[in-house]
Amino acid sequence: MPIREEPANKRNHPYAGRWLARIGLAVLAQGSSPASARSAALQNRHKEKPIISYIPLEIILPYPDLFYQIQSALADREDIYLVGGAVRDALQQKTIHDLDFVCLRDAQSAARKTANSIHGDIYCMDAEHQVYRVIPQGKESAVQMIDFMLARSSAIEDDLRLRDFSINALAVPLQDPQKLIDPLHGAMDLHRNVLTACTANAFNDDAIRIMRGIRIAAEGGYHIEAATRELMKKSVPLLIDSSVERRREELIKIFMSHKPDAGIKALVWLKALEKVLPEYDAVINSSKEEWMQQLLRGLASSTTLLDILIHKSLPDGAADITQGIAINALKGYQGYLANHISPARASVHPPLAIWYIGWLASEMATALQSEGYAEDYARWLHLSRQEVQIIKNIPPSLHRIRDWAISQTTPENLDIYRFFRDFGDAGIAASWIWLSQRMAKHPLNVNPVRWAEETDLAAKLWKNYWLEPELIHPPEIINGNDIIREMKIPPGEVIGEYLEIVREAQVSGKIHTQTEAFQLLRSSLKE
Repeated sequence: MPIREEPANKRNHPYAGRWLARIGLAVLAQGSSPASARSAALQNRHKEKPIISYIPLEIILPYPDLFYQIQSALADREDIYLVGGAVRDALQQKTIHDLDFVCLRDAQSAARKTANSIHGDIYCMDAEHQVYRVIPQGKESAVQMIDFMLARSSAIEDDLRLRDFSINALAVPLQDPQKLIDPLHGAMDLHRNVLTACTANAFNDDAIRIMRGIRIAAEGGYHIEAATRELMKKSVPLLIDSSVERRREELIKIFMSHKPDAGIKALVWLKALEKVLPEYDAVINSSKEEWMQQLLRGLASSTTLLDILIHKSLPDGAADITQGIAINALKGYQGYLANHISPARASVHPPLAIWYIGWLASEMATALQSEGYAEDYARWLHLSRQEVQIIKNIPPSLHRIRDWAISQTTPENLDIYRFFRDFGDAGIAASWIWLSQRMAKHPLNVNPVRWAEETDLAAKLWKNYWLEPELIHPPEIINGNDIIREMKIPPGEVIGEYLEIVREAQVSGKIHTQTEAFQLLRSSLKE
């Protein structure tokens, strides 16, 4: 492995980390913020209009060990650059999960050499544009994907100018990773937390960048610059030309950000939600705003709930009674919930994203009074069969939980068994959605007793699902062959019905043995 040398003679700029007010090369004043620098400058030269700029700190850009393995494997290549999100993460001293490389020539051979060097798998993503993906083997590195693509220009600076946002128009040479290439001042925008389009045609070239911008803003808390917002808004009609799959993937990433409510709110403001949510326009105009505000409050509460249950992070005001009651009732299930929504469990997409999609579909199904909307929407998104089933089951499982809550009914063992038999994993999703919705309402007028009952209901469902598996999946005391042999009846659908009678009697505590099971079935036949 090559030795990672620190850059020699790396010194801070005299104004590093400060904002400057200047005219030409003359520095009029400095400050810790743009406003303080401008104010200080105006005290001395009030008639001047200074340029305000930021001088970034000189920092060492950190890269994962895998990066240096690739650097060594491609030591003969001076035309390869690390670009985009990885450079952005390095500037922010964050862990890098994906490595995107641009090659001025022959991206295929660079990808193959890399795959051979790290013993990874290689896939061709786009042969025409020479886009290749390498998947590292093993779990030793945080890096999940390595992409190589052919540059769209003969110069890296020109290629960067063709990207979406200035904070992504960043690059470092593979062989000199401390040399930042930043033609559009993306590092300054990164420091200012501003999202700026690279060109006026950025969204005309690829409208999916609208959703990507919303997602990046939601993930990092960026403010979308005013001119960029207008460019995005004008290009929204072009989203329909993007494939459903690309729109779906960006929607999923918005839901996986820490502020999904901010992402959905931005889609609404840009009039882009209807491009990812068919029939949204059909929601009655008079109630649409109220309907959306209710959804946004619920989404915001869902992140609070995840923070206090999984991340064990108490947001501002977490000591209030609503959150305190929730923590007290549900703290025993933090690990189970975290594991349940872990992306590692996903067959295709993160479970949490599927829950959010099911939530959105459920709200639409209610607004449109359409029982089949959720399933239709999941199929429209081209989700997997398992994901379609979960989304299909979320609306009816939500209805059952609400019925229990409204009637203040405590479900018995048989009720809980039937709930998870009918809805499976969707039952856990529905209980989390329902809690988030209720949490969004309670801060306004909390009834501690009522809220405690609601959290206890969710706790009971979680307890039975995760800690009492024999209730959800009772052990087999007889099987179909036993029934056919003992009761001398032919195979058929009735066998399944008999088995279900036995399972329901088990969870109700009425039978415990095979003998008791057959006695129950014989009495059922007589009836």
